[in-house]
Amino acid sequence: MGSTTTRWPVGQSQGISRAADALLRSLGGTEVTFLFPMPVGGGTLSELGAAGQTAQQVMFSPALIKSLAPPNDGSKVRFQVVIAASSVNPVLDEMQVATGNDLFEASLGMLYEGRLLRVKSVVTEHFAESAYLFLVTVTD
Repeated sequence: MGSTTTRWPVGQSQGISRAADALLRSLGGTEVTFLFPMPVGGGTLSELGAAGQTAQQVMFSPALIKSLAPPNDGSKVRFQVVIAASSVNPVLDEMQVATGNDLFEASLGMLYEGRLLRVKSVVTEHFAESAYLFLVTVTD
């Protein structure tokens, strides 16, 4: 038997992206905020490490936050954040990052109820060779 490759019609990936957006919104989709380090300009203070690090807040919507059982590493909380790729893709170009995984792994974390939760893992769901959802696990 020969191997077969499924070729998806052009535009199919846009359809799954729209479906993911609609699903997240229908399940009560919310907005989540991640912090990203901003490049610090050159100069004596930054060379000496005396300049304060600045961060940029980036909001993603639609998203869902699902509570998970705490891990056995001493953390108190753990969440899985499901984020539509449609809200992530424009940020990739703006921040000059190649993939959503790289973007979230480079973040300082997610702001949640006044706390900064760090990113533990990122999984990208693909269909027709296009990302349509990001599953980001965060913990304290």
